[in-house]
Amino acid sequence: MALPSNQTHRVVDYAEEQLNEIEALQSIYPEEYEELESEPHSFRILVNPEEEVEEFPCSLYLNVTYTPTYPDELPEYKIEVIEGDFSSEELEKFTEELKTLVRIDRILDYLRELWRRKRRKRD
Repeated sequence: MALPSNQTHRVVDYAEEQLNEIEALQSIYPEEYEELESEPHSFRILVNPEEEVEEFPCSLYLNVTYTPTYPDELPEYKIEVIEGDFSSEELEKFTEELKTLVRIDRILDYLRELWRRKRRKRD
């Protein structure tokens, strides 16, 4: 049965799109990227603030597992704090806010922005 002319049909090769994004992330974050599993695609990226501040050390991993239909469906996220003063409430809020972002590079930018805001509150 043909689709109505006012609807477009999008065929998505999710595996290919996921591999393309992984390759991009590996090239942008060569030192920070670490593959955890290949099926389903699972990895973590070390995230540090753009500017290191001795009085406010921060470092975390963004753990990502792609869902079978990512990018149409959000991946699973987990934030793992390595160093820094984040409450469980803050981490829960960060994780919830991540659900509004799809692209991993935007999530990393978002986490760095959260650090800037938190540091400004402390200053």
